[in-house]
Amino acid sequence: MRRHLAAVLAADIVGYARLMGADEAATLNELRSLRSKLLGPMVASKRGEIIKSMGDGWLIVFASALDAVECAMQVQDRLANHPTIRLRIGIHVGDIVHEGEDIFGDGVNLAARLQNFAHPGSLAISDQTYSSLDGTLTPSFEDAGSQSLKNIERPVRIWTRAGDNAGLSPHAVQRRRSGRFPRLVLSSVQTSDQRAEVQELAAALTSDLATYLDSPGWLITLIGEEPDAKAHALKTALRTNGDRLRVEARLCAPSGTFLWSAKFDGVLAERFDLQDSVSEAVAANVIGLIFDTERRRLSETEPDAMTASDCVLAGILARTDLSADALGRALTYYRRAVNLDPTLAQAYAEAINVYRGAANFGYTQVARAFRQDFEAWLTASTPLAASNASLDLGHAWIAYTRDRDAAALRSKLEEHLRLSPFDPEVLHLCCIRYTILGEPKQALDCYRRFERLGRFSPFRKATAAVAGLAQLQLGRDEAAIALAESALVKARNFSSPYRILAAANAHLGRSEEAEKAVARILELNPEETASSIFRRLAYADVPANQRFRDGLLRAGLPE
Repeated sequence: MRRHLAAVLAADIVGYARLMGADEAATLNELRSLRSKLLGPMVASKRGEIIKSMGDGWLIVFASALDAVECAMQVQDRLANHPTIRLRIGIHVGDIVHEGEDIFGDGVNLAARLQNFAHPGSLAISDQTYSSLDGTLTPSFEDAGSQSLKNIERPVRIWTRAGDNAGLSPHAVQRRRSGRFPRLVLSSVQTSDQRAEVQELAAALTSDLATYLDSPGWLITLIGEEPDAKAHALKTALRTNGDRLRVEARLCAPSGTFLWSAKFDGVLAERFDLQDSVSEAVAANVIGLIFDTERRRLSETEPDAMTASDCVLAGILARTDLSADALGRALTYYRRAVNLDPTLAQAYAEAINVYRGAANFGYTQVARAFRQDFEAWLTASTPLAASNASLDLGHAWIAYTRDRDAAALRSKLEEHLRLSPFDPEVLHLCCIRYTILGEPKQALDCYRRFERLGRFSPFRKATAAVAGLAQLQLGRDEAAIALAESALVKARNFSSPYRILAAANAHLGRSEEAEKAVARILELNPEETASSIFRRLAYADVPANQRFRDGLLRAGLPE
């Protein structure tokens, strides 16, 4: 017997007996598909282990509460629109005892009771589990109070997540419904090796690839679907020879033309390292190739022949280095998209958030050139905001700059983190807003999750800069400098990181480095002052933001 602390997830299939009675063969096929295409990959990606499959449910163990909850939330989200299968899930962190291939203990018993407490499609977790979550996940849960559970001696405080979520963020749903952005069909990673650890590696690779490939925002990734004549296709195989492993990946264009292939070798004992390195390398190559393909296609398309969604995509591809020129080009495309389709919410979302970004960065010429458009976009997009998370957050930000109602903005951030805790764009926007409110710990929670989910997002450099500001607000100046410098890689004309470098170096007493950063700030925007920065971004008057302002003034930026 082996005793240890673990996060135990108990999942129950709602109405199992009824489903089996109505159509046993179809139900078994659905459950096999659920296990192979969704549950298995998600569990393997989070380093979990399916201990027991009980026909009508599963018992799963994770090393951390955070991994267990993330897995459960993502599984429930993906099942939200399933025609027949619904799950109830309970999670508790407690002692378990391994005996043979089974587990026992208080952790198992309480997870099972929490599962019974959960409603169909929902998730119930113990207070011990809830206390392990970060600020991006806690808004998803409501306090159900202390409850007496069957065969549990003491009342248990329970937190629940409702089962009415859309399965994907509003932003992602909008993109998928439009069907207008580039698409990629991702086949499950195939292997003929039936060893459990090899099967788990194949499943984990599938899940990680799906996560990374869906993060750019302009690419729609479809998992395990049939080939599509209008979509790119990525096929990956895991081959073995004893304990030697080889992953082979192959990408084809929508026409079927071969675009890229690669092989990655490793050994079974280091499969977790192989999982991480392969998923990142494959995703980076695939996204880069599709990015270049789309950029060439759009560069060869006459402006008059572009659709509204073509213009949105062209704007996203244009703003890669976050310079004033890049944002100006992007806004020109967004203006054209809105004119072509005044009902396209994503066009307004991009336009409003990029305009505000240009203004916040101090790109005054860009802001002046599009000021009238911006006012028109705000008015026209108001009825569409509820359908698009990034547009709604854009409107919330504008309301805050007008009213300075921190509570209202904070409530809107929590709402979208509750609905879309795995959407990189929502995490990016919330990270920015939390630094404005002077709440750096919440901002860094968003950044850490963004780094895991959005490492190939077009917002990565901007989000790194924001995280640098959060570290500066917390007094971690060396960490702030490292993040600011990472944001400047291949984006030397991006103004925001220089503010962080100026303030952080000033606090560290490095006057020469601080003065160089100030010189670069003024080179990019000769009119810049500490007051103009704080006025444009509407920083809350709190100690965390005052430390930023003090650093800018010490560095020599005009008052």
